[in-house]
Amino acid sequence: MTIPYGAWPSPISAADRARGSLSLSFPDAVAGSGEVWWMEGRPDEEGRQVVVRAGADGQPLEVQLLEFPSAAALDGYMTDGRRLSLAGERDKAIARTQVMNVELV
Repeated sequence: MTIPYGAWPSPISAADRARGSLSLSFPDAVAGSGEVWWMEGRPDEEGRQVVVRAGADGQPLEVQLLEFPSAAALDGYMTDGRRLSLAGERDKAIARTQVMNVELV
C-alpha cells in the first residue's frame, strides 16, 4: 500500500506538539534596574500573549495593561458591582497585584 507524501498517519498531533511549549519574544533589560521584560506565548491558554516582568529578585510577574481616561474611571472600574460579586477571587488577585503607572511609547 502506497500512501501519498505527507498523508501518513502520525501518533503525534499538532496540538500535542504545541502543548506546553511557551514561546518567549521581545526580551528587554532595563538598564540599571535589574528588570527584564518579555512577551510570553501560552498555547495551553488558547494562544494568549502575556507581557511578563521579572524584577531584580528574578520573580516573574504577569503584566495586565489597562487604560483609563481618568482616576475616576479607574475608581469606577475597581468598584463595579459585577466584579464585587467575585470579591473573594478579586481579593486573592489584588493580594498579588502591583499597580504601576506606565507610559507606552
